[in-house]
Amino acid sequence: LILITLVALVVGLMVACEGGSGSGLFSTGEQVVTLDNYLQIRNDMSYSQVVRIIGTHGVENSRNRIEGIPGVMDPIVSIMYTWTNGNGSGMNAIFQNDKLFQKSQFGLK
Repeated sequence: LILITLVALVVGLMVACEGGSGSGLFSTGEQVVTLDNYLQIRNDMSYSQVVRIIGTHGVENSRNRIEGIPGVMDPIVSIMYTWTNGNGSGMNAIFQNDKLFQKSQFGLK
């Protein structure tokens, strides 16, 4: 959980520092995700459900696997995606075993 939080913070800082240059995590000037999209997205949704709401796949920023313990705990796969608009606004979403665990938005209106 601490690692996931740190990854989210680092990616958020990267997005803020890029300044919407049209490269890296940024789209090419188009509106990819809206505040309305963001508000429709709920914890425990699958990645495919989130993609249906937004209308496009996100950029995978990180992937982490925690091995399980046979008979005690299944493995946990965490994946963080970002959707970024041309103006630098957007959202991050962290999925654990294909269920939305945490989301955050930056500058959506």
